[in-house]
Amino acid sequence: MARISPELKAFIAERLPGGLDDREVADIARKVTTSASPLATLDAVLAGYGDRFTVDGAQAFGVAARVLGDDELADVADVFETTRRAVAETRVTIQAVKGEIQGLEAANRAKSAQIDNLIRSIDSRRTEIKNERENKRNVGFAAALLGMPMISAVSLIKMQEDDGRLQQLSKDKAQAEASRGQLDGKIAAHTKLTESLQGRLQRLERAEQRIGPDMDVPTPEVAKSFVAVAQSAAKLSRREKLLDNLQQQLSILKDIRGSAADLGNNLDGVIQDLEAKVVRAHKMVKTSQDSFNELIRTATAKDPQAAAEKWLNKRLATKTKALMRDLQRDMHSYIDHLVKGAFPDGGPAAAELKKQLKASLLSP
Repeated sequence: MARISPELKAFIAERLPGGLDDREVADIARKVTTSASPLATLDAVLAGYGDRFTVDGAQAFGVAARVLGDDELADVADVFETTRRAVAETRVTIQAVKGEIQGLEAANRAKSAQIDNLIRSIDSRRTEIKNERENKRNVGFAAALLGMPMISAVSLIKMQEDDGRLQQLSKDKAQAEASRGQLDGKIAAHTKLTESLQGRLQRLERAEQRIGPDMDVPTPEVAKSFVAVAQSAAKLSRREKLLDNLQQQLSILKDIRGSAADLGNNLDGVIQDLEAKVVRAHKMVKTSQDSFNELIRTATAKDPQAAAEKWLNKRLATKTKALMRDLQRDMHSYIDHLVKGAFPDGGPAAAELKKQLKASLLSP
């Protein structure tokens, strides 16, 4: 008794309308298998349901081969289907990776432009502080001409503060430009690598065209005869060469994607650092502008000299308190030391000095 192929039963169950139970499917499969012309019988059965049997894919090819008892050719059909699926999946993956590469490259170009903008922003803030310093210098110069040396002194201190800000921004700009230079080297290396890999990729793509399009299983009139196994094997060999070619293309594309992703990470790190520097630069500009406004308020006070002296005393007290904190000295002990040094014998003058020092050095 002829063996009924499980693949044939699965094929019949799939192609015929629903509602047939396993016994009916098995009966049809047995009828086909025991027929003198099994493929013609299968075609006739399908015709009864408005369908026909043609070799239109690996499944039908394998069914036909097994119905005719040619297991060797059926095995070839299985390999055809496996490689066909692998080729299709690899093509899909290639397109996906190409899309990822395009996205990464576009993002990297935008990040590179952002870095240039951030560097320009630092330089612009530096120019703003230069202008603020010049404004303070002008006020100090005018105050000197008008006989208000205390205002000039305040102006000079504020200019020195701007000098410190300008030094910091010059340092930040130099660091930013050094980072930009390092990135340019990494961008050039990525570009060189990409061009080299693209050259290999193009050669593979040309080789792919020479191999030819992905080929389906042989499609002879199975009811009459099969394509020779040797011919089928040759077609399978071409498909396997195509798959190998596509896998090499995919490997190259993944290398390009990896290089682009690494470059993007480097760009992100520089952007993060520059954004912090730009935030600090904006704060410096705001502080410098506030400092100029304070200078103007002092210069236009009812008694500019007294206002400037008060500012200078407050400034000195602030510096002194900061110094004492750094030295970890107690401010009360320091005041007592100053008073005793000025008035060893004490008295009203010592008490008054102590009062003034506490007002200046202990006030918040």
